[in-house]
Amino acid sequence: MPRQSTSSKLLLFLAMNLAFSLALSRAALAEPTAKNGSVQTFPGAQPINREDAAVKVDAALKEKAAEQAKAKESAAAAAEVEADQADRLSSMEQQEAAEEMEVANAQASASEHYFLGNHYLGKWDLDLAEVELDQAVKYSPELRVAHRDLCLVSFAKLNVPRALAEFMMVTGIGEAVPYTDAEKTDLDNKAKKLHYKKALEYGGKQNWHEAVSELQWALRYAPNDPSIHHSLAFAYATQGDFVNAEAEYEKTFAANPTDGNAHADYANLLANKGHLDHAQTEMQKAVDLTPKAAAYHVDLGWLAESRNDLNTATQEFEEAVRLSPNHSGLWAHLGRLLEKSGKTGAATEAYSKALSLDPSSAEALQNLSRLKQQKPSSAPAVRMES
Repeated sequence: MPRQSTSSKLLLFLAMNLAFSLALSRAALAEPTAKNGSVQTFPGAQPINREDAAVKVDAALKEKAAEQAKAKESAAAAAEVEADQADRLSSMEQQEAAEEMEVANAQASASEHYFLGNHYLGKWDLDLAEVELDQAVKYSPELRVAHRDLCLVSFAKLNVPRALAEFMMVTGIGEAVPYTDAEKTDLDNKAKKLHYKKALEYGGKQNWHEAVSELQWALRYAPNDPSIHHSLAFAYATQGDFVNAEAEYEKTFAANPTDGNAHADYANLLANKGHLDHAQTEMQKAVDLTPKAAAYHVDLGWLAESRNDLNTATQEFEEAVRLSPNHSGLWAHLGRLLEKSGKTGAATEAYSKALSLDPSSAEALQNLSRLKQQKPSSAPAVRMES
């Protein structure tokens, strides 16, 4: 065998090293081999367990989600605190606004009553002047001009102790004490009565404009008083203000459904407007509520007669003469209704009763004379009461 040279041996060594290195590189890049659930990555490295890795990843994700949830809860709590603070601030602002509005309303009411008190003082109506100035003080205890005028009114009414007390408040020597709730109630009742009394005075003088004004003031102190609503309705009706009159009658019925007199007045208002059907309905309510009032039976009879309901008219006048047997005019009118119905015999007796009560009754005398010249009917006579 021929002997190799030194250079040939060197080249062979290098070639073998290169081949070995390539083999190792290919082994490192090759797909790892799974053994017992672990992954072999490269020589000398620790094997990786797939299940342990998945658990660790899942735990990390859950921890991240918990941190995010906690952050959201913290943000929501902070927002709730901020909203609560805003609500408290808004509530305080609303309360302050309400208090300011209350003070403004009290001042406005005090001014209104003060000027009304001066209105009555100018008319030298000392009682109404005093009660309205007291109302001004009720709303504004420190209103010195009201105390000044009350001092003058008290002197004019010879109420010296009250005048001195008001003088002390005007000069600052004394301190105004707010009214108690009981005192305010008593003051309102006093004002209501005085205004209602003044309204009746104006009504007696046929001064319905002033009567309406006084009744409206009375209602300011007693908004649900049925007597005031009834009187106001009557005053409106007398003025010819039927719209407001009807509205006040409805308020009267709402406050006191058993007021027969109010239903009777309302019926007359409706009759004057030509609403006869509605008028008769209201008058029937008055009769039902106050069956012993002869006047309501008479009014219901008149309404029925105006609608040619002679049967109802006759029944109502018969009841009227039963309740008021000594009224000649009722007997005379009953006789006329009976005559219209063809009951001449009963009509004759009714006319005779009218003449026995009032011999000067021209209607009864003429009709009786005429019927005596006629053949009486066979209709049963109405029972006469002495």
